[in-house]
Amino acid sequence: MKDKLKFYVKDIINSVRYTDSFMIDPNSFKDCFSDMVITKDITVTVNFSLYKNLILLNGSTLSRVTEICSRCAEPFETVLKEDFSESYSQDDECIDINSLVRETLTLSEPMKPLCSKQCRTNINNFDKIEVNNKEGDNYAKSKEKTYKGKKR
Repeated sequence: MKDKLKFYVKDIINSVRYTDSFMIDPNSFKDCFSDMVITKDITVTVNFSLYKNLILLNGSTLSRVTEICSRCAEPFETVLKEDFSESYSQDDECIDINSLVRETLTLSEPMKPLCSKQCRTNINNFDKIEVNNKEGDNYAKSKEKTYKGKKR
């Protein structure tokens, strides 16, 4: 069976412009995501082109995942799409993009996943915290203490 993430340079050179799109098993990349669950196969699209003595690669990954919202703590399903690009020498025999795809999938994970932009924290899940001081109170009090000891 051919590894979908390995491409032979001679095939790319012979076709001048090589494009492919394929699905890969999410289980082989589950370590790329922290708390997410990949719900469908990962789609990888690659586009190789030649430039001088280089092979240029432009591609993308597309994955459907279930995440936990960082505000309301509810699970939600979303699509993560991330582009990547790289250049390779035409002197190589084979181009393996496994690590590039792995890195791209890792970087596609949001730092703070939100189920929607309008999501509000479910206040019922948290204890109420009362804040008594008004904006600027601490600054004013610190200046007051500083000037008490100094003569003008």
